[in-house]
Amino acid sequence: MAASKYIVVIFATFLMSCSLLMFFKSRIALTTIAKAGSTKVIHFGELIIRTLIGLSFVLNSHLSHDQILFKIVGYFLIISAIIIMLMPQRLHQAFSQKSASWLSPFLLKTISPIPAFAGFYILKSYQIL
Repeated sequence: MAASKYIVVIFATFLMSCSLLMFFKSRIALTTIAKAGSTKVIHFGELIIRTLIGLSFVLNSHLSHDQILFKIVGYFLIISAIIIMLMPQRLHQAFSQKSASWLSPFLLKTISPIPAFAGFYILKSYQIL
């Protein structure tokens, strides 16, 4: 159980780091988005990590201020990862590439505070901050 709490904390920190990347290095962020699902290792690797994060949210929801929200988020991450794993990899890759082409550096900079706030909220809910 302790390891899963650390996974949640690492994920919150990752979200805040992504926020910085989106704001200061938006082109690198877009390139990274475009690469999602590009190989079997990346495809299954990111989905296994997503499943572990979801499981960690569910297992640790009782430690947060907002138990129901964290369970919903956890189950959403788990179920969506399983669905994407069952789909052909090429669809995941096509969606990632289309998303990266639709997003602009300006839009990424504009929405960059969202993952920072989400990461902060996670840490605050688990009384880390």
